[in-house]
Amino acid sequence: VDIGRLLLQNTSYLSDSTKAVLGDYAHAAERAWREDGAEGVDGFLRALREREQVWAVVVDAELRSLSSQPLDGEARQRLDFVRALDFSVGRPGGTPAFSIPFSDDQARLIMELPQRLSPRRYNDIWEALLQRVLPAVLAVLLGLLLYRVLIAPLAILRRQAVALSAGDLDARVGPGVGGRQDELGELARTFDHMAGRLQ
Repeated sequence: VDIGRLLLQNTSYLSDSTKAVLGDYAHAAERAWREDGAEGVDGFLRALREREQVWAVVVDAELRSLSSQPLDGEARQRLDFVRALDFSVGRPGGTPAFSIPFSDDQARLIMELPQRLSPRRYNDIWEALLQRVLPAVLAVLLGLLLYRVLIAPLAILRRQAVALSAGDLDARVGPGVGGRQDELGELARTFDHMAGRLQ
């Protein structure tokens, strides 16, 4: 399974809370336009750019600026790549711009997605966790499991065999290993039986 691809797919669309935030900005822009016209839009855009550090414009249905500043060539070019709120955020590392219509659908706020609202803002952390930390943790857990299941019983058998060979006829592996229903358990029971016979 390509974890990176799955992560990108699951973070390709805006959450409902992000859409709500962008919708609130559009409502504020509409209110500024209706109350103070181009001057109100200028104030709204200044405040938005200071707060979110993003590019933003307010345009009418014919994509004419509703602020006192007309759209320059770069801004007009950027309007060709605007997407609706239900669209994908696009390629990783990009700065997508979204179109949020006013209530009458005759004008709209168009703004870059603020980094704090990006569904991919934590992808680097998730990738590190899923591709580096998680495999390391699983490897450690597997090692501990193998130690408990295989290595520790073998170490007990070896220790008791050394004790028996040194003359300790009371050496026994005991029920901890002998109670197992596998080859190690059978070996432990055989050892204890042999030690009992020797004693």
